[in-house]
Amino acid sequence: MPCPKREMCQTEGGGRVLRVVLLCCCAVVRRCLCVFIGVSLEPQRSISPREKVWWSPHLFIYNHRQISEIAITATIITTTSIITTTTTTIITTTITTITMSGLAYLGVVVVSWVMSSFVTGRVMDVYQKPFLMTYINMSSLVLYLPLYFIWTPSHSPKDCDEESCLMEKHTYGTILQEPATNNNGRLILLTFLFAILWFLANFFTNSSLAYTSVASQTILSSTSSFFTMAIGALVGIELFTGRKLLGLFSSFIGVYLVTMSDFQLPSASTGRSFIGDGLALAGALVYGGYTTLFKSRERLVQKYNMNLVFGLIGLFTLCTCWPLYFVYNKYIQQEPLELPPTSAIYMLILFNCALSFISNFCWAKAVMTLKSPLVVTTGLTMSIPLAMLSDVLFNSQPFSWRYLVGAFYIVQGFIIIDGFSK
Repeated sequence: MPCPKREMCQTEGGGRVLRVVLLCCCAVVRRCLCVFIGVSLEPQRSISPREKVWWSPHLFIYNHRQISEIAITATIITTTSIITTTTTTIITTTITTITMSGLAYLGVVVVSWVMSSFVTGRVMDVYQKPFLMTYINMSSLVLYLPLYFIWTPSHSPKDCDEESCLMEKHTYGTILQEPATNNNGRLILLTFLFAILWFLANFFTNSSLAYTSVASQTILSSTSSFFTMAIGALVGIELFTGRKLLGLFSSFIGVYLVTMSDFQLPSASTGRSFIGDGLALAGALVYGGYTTLFKSRERLVQKYNMNLVFGLIGLFTLCTCWPLYFVYNKYIQQEPLELPPTSAIYMLILFNCALSFISNFCWAKAVMTLKSPLVVTTGLTMSIPLAMLSDVLFNSQPFSWRYLVGAFYIVQGFIIIDGFSK
């Protein structure tokens, strides 16, 4: 049995890490809200019109009215601070006292991904740099490395009694000794492949948001379950059954209806939507391969701290993906190096990195906790209703009957696959 004090140190360390990250997210959200509505945190500084032009003022009703603007602004900021602080406390307390189930981790990923899609879409309206944004977002994972070295519990005779120390040495010594002699090279190669696949999946997804809506991108990205099923069946991870085929067929009908609804748009938007749909499907293909690879090497990954694994992914992205920018800029699409035009874009990029920081860890936990990578990829389709609702509320996005029926079929496919996978 592992040393109880070691588990306590790991739990407390993980709680401290998440608490720091969530508190930083709260501060960024508060700052972004102030910039959105044109109110600065500094009393003597006012937001210039240039900083507000990228945000659609019709999203907030009080931008159309001059009555009690200061009072409403103060109320919103105060309420947001209270809600985010309370939520942070509840989440960190829960995580440090109980073990989250795979579906709970999956729920965090769903909410984080929808929020990240909207943030990326807003940034792409003004700062259309999909490659650079993906590079910054993925490279931020390197911050897991210092957290790994800071919060990895140290061991000494004072931490436990003689019996527990001997037991811990017997238990952990064999586990840690094997990677040191045989698996370090495999881990480096594996994290390098993770970095490449994850970078491509995020790049295609971010690029699609410049051409299509968040809801369409979310729905089409959920088709990664098709590719996960096919790749998993080829490598022997997934057991192909008629019931799973029924669920995938239901999802396929939904994808077809959603794609056809995009062709009902005006001709000027049809071409852009078609490009966005294609990029979203390409991201789903790469993501399906990434998920299957991660699950197939689960035993190797579990022998290491997740902070180390994600830190290495961020390190490889930081060191190896930047030369691809020059190839992309010269042969695929012009994307000149430019700094973000406003402070609001800076804050949104940082907020997006924080969302990625949290969701990536929860995603890996969901893959390792749930029995099937197909359930994980199909489970992410539950972000569809949330994305559609957000598009209606914030973007005034109209949906045809084909769109709504297609979304229903995709969610139905998830229910069929998840129900028969248990």
